[in-house]
Amino acid sequence: MAKKRKLKKIEKERFQAAILAGAPGAVAQSLALPIYLSQAAKTEIPAKEALKYYEKATGEKLWEAPMFLLGRDRTKAKQPKGTTKLITHHEPIPNYGVGLIGKKKVLVVPAQKKLSPYTLLHEAGHAKGRGIKELKRLEKLMLPARLAPFAVLGVLPFTESEKAEKAGYIAGGVGGLASLPMLGEEARASWRAIKWAPKMGLSKGKAIKVLLPAFGTYLGSAALAVTPPIALGRYFAAKARAKKLKKKRKVRS
Repeated sequence: MAKKRKLKKIEKERFQAAILAGAPGAVAQSLALPIYLSQAAKTEIPAKEALKYYEKATGEKLWEAPMFLLGRDRTKAKQPKGTTKLITHHEPIPNYGVGLIGKKKVLVVPAQKKLSPYTLLHEAGHAKGRGIKELKRLEKLMLPARLAPFAVLGVLPFTESEKAEKAGYIAGGVGGLASLPMLGEEARASWRAIKWAPKMGLSKGKAIKVLLPAFGTYLGSAALAVTPPIALGRYFAAKARAKKLKKKRKVRS
């Protein structure tokens, strides 16, 4: 009876581990994203007016190249110095983003008549100073570490050993450390936006309402790099313990 109870306990551990694999990240994403989208939508103003807040915060003019210029697509059009290229998209989720193509900055916004100035200030927080360059450099350095958890996930199903749990914890820890530069930069950009908002005649309270749940989506992404390796490591370690216990029972019977 004691062995049966032990086996049931192990099976319960496996079930809990399987749930833990994606639950924290999925819950954070499913809760934070709708709240962010709702709050951002409430603050939207005409796009041209909203984009001026980005220009004011960064001190850089936005440049939207024509779709075709002398028969060439806009990616090859010559960008004026000291400007940020503006690109619009028609994706279902209204994503905003700022990045580098070569050494030139690019701002991507939804192709909408209205945009959120608070989200644009957040993107300006990335673009101002060396933040975006540092993030790009850190992402390159941390790429192997970010891939490590996924490599472990591929190996764990074939691991018939209680050592799988330890491997899962190590991979999850590596995934967490690899997420820190991204979380740090997102927090920095949001903090800048919250500080800038009242100086530009915007509401600090609304900035917090928009950007706090937005940060929650990044926490969800980070959780997805941490919890699956840990949970699946526990799952396969429990599977190995159960297999070992069943073998002992067969031998004794």
